[in-house]
Amino acid sequence: MVIAQKKAAGAENFLTYHDSLSQGKKQTVIKRSYKPSSVYKTVVGILLISCFFLTALAFTNIKARIACLNWELSQVKQETMALAENIEKIKLEIASQKSLSRIKNIAVNELGMVESSQITYLVMNDVFTEKGGNEQSITGNNEQGVPQLASAEKDSRNSIFKAFCEVLALKEIIGKG
Repeated sequence: MVIAQKKAAGAENFLTYHDSLSQGKKQTVIKRSYKPSSVYKTVVGILLISCFFLTALAFTNIKARIACLNWELSQVKQETMALAENIEKIKLEIASQKSLSRIKNIAVNELGMVESSQITYLVMNDVFTEKGGNEQSITGNNEQGVPQLASAEKDSRNSIFKAFCEVLALKEIIGKG
């Protein structure tokens, strides 16, 4: 089967690929195969091995550091527990030193104090004055030497309580200094 080609103006010199093959000019295609040299293979191999080695070394270093930090943490926990036990012992010792029976024992045995069998209350005249100018105080003694109150019974209870508080305050002041 033959196909006719159209001839156009200036197409006389137009050769197709098939025409050029038929004229005897053949193009040769050279296939180059690239084989890496042994030096290149060696360098790549050494780089891969060194990367693997450095990764393993870094991993080992991290694990060793974690183990060291865990050991330090356990040491700090043990020290904290020992200090907590020491604090509890000191608190117990302080409580035993503050006990009233120990203080009484030191006062009687070492300081030569004597335990009193009776309690004496001291009431002073004109100990305080309330706001508003109303003075409530103990006015004097009756025949038996018992102080008498100048105000009514309800106010007398308040004044006795206030006088008692003042006496306690004076006692603390005298005891301190």
